[in-house]
Amino acid sequence: MSKEKRVFGVPDNLKSDIGFCSSCEMGKMTEVPHYSESEKDVPPGAKIHLDIGGYTMTSIHSNKYYLIAEDHSSRYVKILFMKSREEVLDKFKMIINEIELETNRKVLCIRTDMGTEFNSNAFQDFIKSRGIIHEKATVATPQQNGRCERVIRTLTEHARSMLSAANMPLFLWDEAMNCSVYLYNRMLNSHDFIPYEKYLGSKPDVSNLIIFGSNGEMLNKDREDKFSPKTISVKMVGYHGDSIYRVFLPHRRKILLTSSVKFDEKPKCQKSDIPQINLLKFINEQMEQYSKWQSGGAIKSDDSFKSEDSFMSDDYVEPELRNSDEDHSVERRIGRPQGSKNKKYEQSIERVQSLRSHTPKNVILLSVVPTNYVDAIKGEDAHKWKEAMNIEYDQLIKYDTWDLVERPPNNEVVSVKWVYTIKSNGRYKARLVARGFEQSSFDLDVYSPVIQMDSIRLFFSIVASKRMELIQFDCSNAFLNGEINETVYINQAPGFEDGTNRVCLLKKGIYGLRQSPKSWNRKFDEVIQRMGFIPTKLDPCLYSRKHDGKFTLLCLYVDDALVASNSQDECVKIVNEIGRNFEIQIDCSNRYVGIQYEYNRELGKIKLSQQKYIEEKLKLFKMDQCKAAATPIASGMNPYEESLPNDEYPYKEAIGALLILSCKTRPDITFAVSLLSRFMDRPCQIHVWRYLKGSIERGIVLGWSDTSIVSFSDADLAGDKDARLQLFWINQIMTKIF
Repeated sequence: MSKEKRVFGVPDNLKSDIGFCSSCEMGKMTEVPHYSESEKDVPPGAKIHLDIGGYTMTSIHSNKYYLIAEDHSSRYVKILFMKSREEVLDKFKMIINEIELETNRKVLCIRTDMGTEFNSNAFQDFIKSRGIIHEKATVATPQQNGRCERVIRTLTEHARSMLSAANMPLFLWDEAMNCSVYLYNRMLNSHDFIPYEKYLGSKPDVSNLIIFGSNGEMLNKDREDKFSPKTISVKMVGYHGDSIYRVFLPHRRKILLTSSVKFDEKPKCQKSDIPQINLLKFINEQMEQYSKWQSGGAIKSDDSFKSEDSFMSDDYVEPELRNSDEDHSVERRIGRPQGSKNKKYEQSIERVQSLRSHTPKNVILLSVVPTNYVDAIKGEDAHKWKEAMNIEYDQLIKYDTWDLVERPPNNEVVSVKWVYTIKSNGRYKARLVARGFEQSSFDLDVYSPVIQMDSIRLFFSIVASKRMELIQFDCSNAFLNGEINETVYINQAPGFEDGTNRVCLLKKGIYGLRQSPKSWNRKFDEVIQRMGFIPTKLDPCLYSRKHDGKFTLLCLYVDDALVASNSQDECVKIVNEIGRNFEIQIDCSNRYVGIQYEYNRELGKIKLSQQKYIEEKLKLFKMDQCKAAATPIASGMNPYEESLPNDEYPYKEAIGALLILSCKTRPDITFAVSLLSRFMDRPCQIHVWRYLKGSIERGIVLGWSDTSIVSFSDADLAGDKDARLQLFWINQIMTKIF
């Protein structure tokens, strides 16, 4: 500025260059530019770049990390996968040997970051013994090893896209990365050369390339008989050389190498195959015609209105139903077990399908079960739902469930709702339930016992061994019998309001209220003890009574009960006396808490089984068409080696279903289920379903025997290949109680 006369007062002899200033650098220092290295005069194989990557999910081969090596000159990439970072040195030795063998040249230099794996004593000793120069990037400067950083990003993007496009599970990420490397080495890069050609000196053959994830049929060399299919359905996931493919078997969750395979690379659905339908226009036309039909008007048969059969032509294929473990936001039926939700829905669907033949073909059934009061009174079956609500409301009034009072100013009022369902016999059912989760009194004692499974088996064993009479019944509107001691207000039932601001002060428990199960169990216990029954010390829901030389047992599970006595008259007398206190219904289904029992009184035997439950679960887990097996676990199976990560199969739900079976009526699968339960995060093949398919009618037989105690032992000599322990089992079964 002084030289250009922009300012004055500056001495003429002042130096313009003051040299290095540490204070200036301290305040203005920026990152030094990173210049790319020259690739000239560096032959292929002489210098390589190394880096480590990984993924949080364990792969199908139990890998979590990989070692990437990129040749400095040709940009040819090699990748090896690892289960842990401790394998870096072993994998590095393999890469070095491969490069030196393929290029016939010694590796002279490597470049890495400051990772601890590359700076360990063992790693440093190895490269020094081979005379390899180690170039290290400075701390927190990944740009100095940018070649590997960039190729990892490119390969990951390729793998991610391939998995997404093929709709393949994420545990195949290592196969996708391996396939990405194979393709990367055979593609023309931005430097106008192919890494494979520059690295090996020959042009690559790409005639074997197949779209990742393509469906294929592989020759099955282990067919069971001559009429079994000659092929197995597979998916293409990679290459092994130029003529061998890596294929994935979805049903077995395994990777195989094969050359005897044919792939179908065509898309599953051509654009021309999809009918072009104005869906909004179609729905509006259908709704207009449906409204006319519902109001009693005539429906014109013209071209503008197409029947359901014409819309669903012969070419139409019903979409496959998804597994029930997926969340469809279906509102839970309050007061019922969680698993019954899907069952009720399926029963409703079956009922609608059975009514389809009696419905005009021009009508589409749009709703199955309403989820709220508004839908119920405006739907096609409004009169049936209103009748069901009237019946339920009359029961509430009959039991003197509440008193209508003025709304309290400072007390909480619990809201209520109607819950609807269609019974298996076609009866429409409505239930008024409270939203108990709105209650703020968390110090309530709400525990209500139910009979244990061991007590149920003991009950049936005594009944059969003593050849007792047996009657099953359930208590209708059970919770309405229990009296609550707390002050609880609820809103008036939707559709039955009296037009005032009054609320209901509860005197009896209703479904959904937190203390209702406890109050019902307390009421039943009071009544049954007044009749002379005494609860056992080990199970408060198993009662016994001795009166005039007659012995009686009673077990209770919520509102379902079993009564057994050595006198038929005594058994009927007790049921009638209970019926004078509660409204009961005799149940002749021979099913109790999901267990089917077959009672042969003459032989003194009773069989407990769950055939219907097994059939439902086989269909649920898509094993109803599987081949039967003779044993719960395949011979020679090692779950530690065969377990694979799988997010698609509902493994935890399957194990839960098997646990219910093993704890109730199938002790023969207990060991198998216990073993499989150890691999929740890494599922292995559930061979047990095939065993249950072939032994679906089996169960446990209880009853009379001339032996008081039966004992047996079993030894498993080093069956656990990892622990190498000898297991010794001793079991005792008491078959004669008295």
